[in-house]
Amino acid sequence: MQFRDWRQWAGFWRRPFHSAEQLREYQGRKLAQLVRSASRQVPFYQRRFEQAQLDPLQIRDLSDLHRIPLTSKADLQQASLEERVERGSNLDRCVERRSSGSTGQPMRILRSRTEEQLLFAHRLRAQLQLGLRLRDRRLAAGVNDVTRLWPHRLGILPISVLDAFLSSAEALSELRRRRPDVLRIRADLLWDLVQRTPADELRELGIRLVFCGATLTTKGFRLQAQEAFGCPVIDFYGAHETNLLAFDCPHCDSYHTIDDSVIVEILKDGGEVEPGERGAVYVTALHSFTMPFIRYSLGDIAARPVDSTNCRFGFGRLATISGREQQIITFPCGAVVHPGQIFAGLHSSPGVGRFQVARDGPWQVTIKAEPLPGQRLSLEEIRRRCAEMLPDKVVVKVEEGAIHYQPGLKPCYVRTSPSFEFNDEDSSAVFGETTQR
Repeated sequence: MQFRDWRQWAGFWRRPFHSAEQLREYQGRKLAQLVRSASRQVPFYQRRFEQAQLDPLQIRDLSDLHRIPLTSKADLQQASLEERVERGSNLDRCVERRSSGSTGQPMRILRSRTEEQLLFAHRLRAQLQLGLRLRDRRLAAGVNDVTRLWPHRLGILPISVLDAFLSSAEALSELRRRRPDVLRIRADLLWDLVQRTPADELRELGIRLVFCGATLTTKGFRLQAQEAFGCPVIDFYGAHETNLLAFDCPHCDSYHTIDDSVIVEILKDGGEVEPGERGAVYVTALHSFTMPFIRYSLGDIAARPVDSTNCRFGFGRLATISGREQQIITFPCGAVVHPGQIFAGLHSSPGVGRFQVARDGPWQVTIKAEPLPGQRLSLEEIRRRCAEMLPDKVVVKVEEGAIHYQPGLKPCYVRTSPSFEFNDEDSSAVFGETTQR
């Protein structure tokens, strides 16, 4: 997008497109530019397009998107860094991010400074639309992708950062000392704060707005956190590859995708899913030319809404984000259970603090739960609530014990037990040690 005068720049911060047709035209134009640039300058995509017999000139608008081959994270990880970066890029001048490694292998992600600032602007626009004020004191807790710019030194959108390795108790102490207006926090750290701190102490912090993300949350938990803090709690769905993808809308009870920054597809068997049907999330980062991500699988599962509600925020919508593909449990009977369903049962069980879910066999799930300080667990109550989310034949075991997450990293909520020796019939039932971004 080229900003020719202040009126066009102001429009970017409000709602840059006046119609769906205008947005599609913009997405199609950016897509064509991206594909042609990648085919000439990025060896990985040059080779991939040749293998798919794709002529980049065939990509003229958004209707040609289906012609482009899909790309998995494994495809990119098998290529060297030089093959994935635009020729002639000065890597020393690039901004580097690293994926969390939740799929087993972290990936280096490079962008030019201009690309990084533009993606930051899209995230900032969403925050301003949701209530952020220019003079708000912001605090980032448990995140490692904060971008500091010159306006911060002038007192405009000032931001400070908490060490990602702090415990919830240490984070609470820092919140009391720094008294931020707006809190951006990793969702698992927010969960710890809400569960381990009396609500009146959280309200005394005077926080006006909370943005959470990085790990999977449920609507029920966000409402609980909102009640505890006495302010809106809004979930941001993003990835290091694209920055912000979507945000939880307080008006229409769905997630709005950032359509002028990224094309989001929800696919099953290579085609777009029907409304209400779950599928795999594929993204095309429209502003990433240094290291492109074109029809790239994030490894997440989501669904489009069934209704066609018009919302003040505009753009596309997601109804649900169900977690990582590796977390989905498919039982031999064909029943499919998404991790959020089990999490909902655990979040609603009194006294549960940290937890982990282990798949021990084709028909067995073991849940390990750590009680909150000063509280006792009802293991039978936890078992009953979680069993309601699973097929009748599944044996659910619940154990009480301390859960240890690696400080500063996304917690491992689910894992496959080493004792689970599966065969081909059971292989689709395994879910890995990953969490949503």
